[in-house]
Amino acid sequence: MSEPTLASTWYAASGVAITDRLLEWPPDVFALTNLVLARAEAFRYVLTVKDWPPSGFGDWPQAVEEASRRWSAWAEDPTGAIPDLVASQWRVFCEDAEVPIEQVALRRDHRVCEALLTLHAIADEACAGLGVALDSSSPEGACIALAAVSC
Repeated sequence: MSEPTLASTWYAASGVAITDRLLEWPPDVFALTNLVLARAEAFRYVLTVKDWPPSGFGDWPQAVEEASRRWSAWAEDPTGAIPDLVASQWRVFCEDAEVPIEQVALRRDHRVCEALLTLHAIADEACAGLGVALDSSSPEGACIALAAVSC
């Protein structure tokens, strides 16, 4: 029996393969990243690494917030491009989807850990208030926040 990989861990839990189609709904990416991070016990990564959040994004919290807002809007109307930060981190994750989950648990794959945590943060922010009305001054991404309502 081979070691579980990031992809096989997701498939075992969901019954679906990791494809770009998951990007159509931020809660799916949240579920994927949450599962993999939990199984690899990689949430601790942010507490044990000196350079967290990653400096390669400039102001990481602001970049996450902006990407989440744009991703929510894109999920409502996917006519443009998905936000660059989501796309770049998704590519990193997909390139390493066949990595054994143990490699992530042992922090041997810094790039994929960073991508998973960044995608998780963006998806989490994009899902904020999902299913409940939010008091928001921006209509961008409003339909995803009211997922039960047809916009």
